[in-house]
Amino acid sequence: MGPELLALVAAARGGEAARIKGAWRAFQEALWAEHALEGRAYARALTEGLEALVRALHDAALGHLRPSDVLLLATGGFARRQLSPRSDVDLLIVHGGVTGVALAEYVARLLQPLWDAGLHVGHACRLPTECREALERLSDATAMLEARPLTPEAAGLARFLEDELLVPYRRERGALFGAWKLDEARGRHGRFGDAVCVKEPHIKEGKGGLRDHHVLCWLALAQGSRGRPLTEWLAQDPGLTDIRGDDVDRAEDFLLRVRHQLHRLTDRHHDVLEQPLQIELAAALGYHDSATGLGVERFMRDYYLHARRLSEALEIAAELLGERGPGAAPTGLEFQAPTDIDALLG
Repeated sequence: MGPELLALVAAARGGEAARIKGAWRAFQEALWAEHALEGRAYARALTEGLEALVRALHDAALGHLRPSDVLLLATGGFARRQLSPRSDVDLLIVHGGVTGVALAEYVARLLQPLWDAGLHVGHACRLPTECREALERLSDATAMLEARPLTPEAAGLARFLEDELLVPYRRERGALFGAWKLDEARGRHGRFGDAVCVKEPHIKEGKGGLRDHHVLCWLALAQGSRGRPLTEWLAQDPGLTDIRGDDVDRAEDFLLRVRHQLHRLTDRHHDVLEQPLQIELAAALGYHDSATGLGVERFMRDYYLHARRLSEALEIAAELLGERGPGAAPTGLEFQAPTDIDALLG
């Protein structure tokens, strides 16, 4: 644990909002200085720092509550360890019947310092029985399947979620969940151009963007691969041998590098590669003009190639699910190969 992270944890334990905000900013700057040109390494280091901050705030916020009565889980990008500099942070709080006033006080003590530090934090509070009901909603089921416990002191609640809710869900609805997520992806692709090669791609929601990587991870989770790397699931399923796990890993890392830089350049949660920003991003990522061509053109070629690999991987997975899963499994996720990348770059 580096000095900036130690200072962050100490600030959280002290509870002073201004000190926490300053320590969080110092941690982010130190992290950026060390990992600015890295994708997954930066995202994981940022996640580690945020995890330490949230755990320290959780411990301080408990007050008279028993640690075993409050399970705090990371969801979304926080759970996936895919945070970028201005990412939203999502938390799920599962409690064992804590009274309304005590719960409200805990939530306020936990979240207010994060909001004061400039983090965009969303949260949900549920009883275990409410978690069962939440599984009936696709967005909540997705969040719960990939949720990652942050407070081992509440292991009993974590075991209940896994053994009583998530294991039966994966067994009984895993294939259907996969079909739903692929259908959701098809609709999303339609909203964002339905092609990899668009002039101003959305690096998260567009075709071949990070969300397609998330879908692959969700398909793996629905088939019981929790705790295993995505590449291991791809390698061990005979129907997915046409997907090169290394290509998927490299695409994820490249897209994260781009997203990190985009958040830093715009100083906000921004995921669209507008043409003016493409030039700045290319330079920030080391794509410089040379006698053989413009740096921005080489950058966008690399973007399209990595996005294409993710899109093709999702197409193969969709095909496999269609063969194995329910008859209502969606179609229409075919990759549309660009006919002229140069036209888009020109």
